[in-house]
Amino acid sequence: MIHLHAESTTADLTAAKAVLRRALAVRSAEVPAAEQARASIIGAGWLAAWEPLRQAKRVALYAALPGELALASLFRVCGAMGKVLALPRYRADDGAYELAVVDEVDGQTRLGRFGVREPLPEQPALTEDDRCAPDLLWLVPGVAFDRNGRRLGHGRGFYDRLLAGARGLRVGVAFSWRIVPVVPVAAFDQPMDWLATEAGVVSCLPLSTPIPEVA
Repeated sequence: MIHLHAESTTADLTAAKAVLRRALAVRSAEVPAAEQARASIIGAGWLAAWEPLRQAKRVALYAALPGELALASLFRVCGAMGKVLALPRYRADDGAYELAVVDEVDGQTRLGRFGVREPLPEQPALTEDDRCAPDLLWLVPGVAFDRNGRRLGHGRGFYDRLLAGARGLRVGVAFSWRIVPVVPVAAFDQPMDWLATEAGVVSCLPLSTPIPEVA
């Protein structure tokens, strides 16, 4: 068991995150693709029926990587509801991500830098005010989450920077086997307000302690 204490170093935290990423990679490889596809449809269905999403006028979604809960069906549902939809897009000039508006995935996206679909260059980007506005609901992928809303990403910090300053509801979206007892986090790691899996949508619990312990 790895224990992280107040005096833990950055190296300790990095090592703990790497252990958890490796464990989840093994677990992901064990889950059949057909099972992940079924779970994605069920999870997207829970979100489609979730009242905060139904009430939201603007939604930031994501294009799933292998092993992530896919939201293709939810994208279509949200589009039919008339919502403004946005996907992350990589900016080569500063190595960061922005959100750009898309009406449909097939004709307005392409494979991006990391093999995930992102909006074409001509799709309009959200302004900084729009990105941070409280009426933008975020659906956020992750390698792992815990019930306190801590999130583990792939280690590049792209989503943490994209979420910085955002005041809208943040929903961590993942398969239920990616929900772990405790996720190790640093001060810059952005927390979630809700978690959505194929088992349903639940509110995150208040943080009981800022010092995580990782098995």
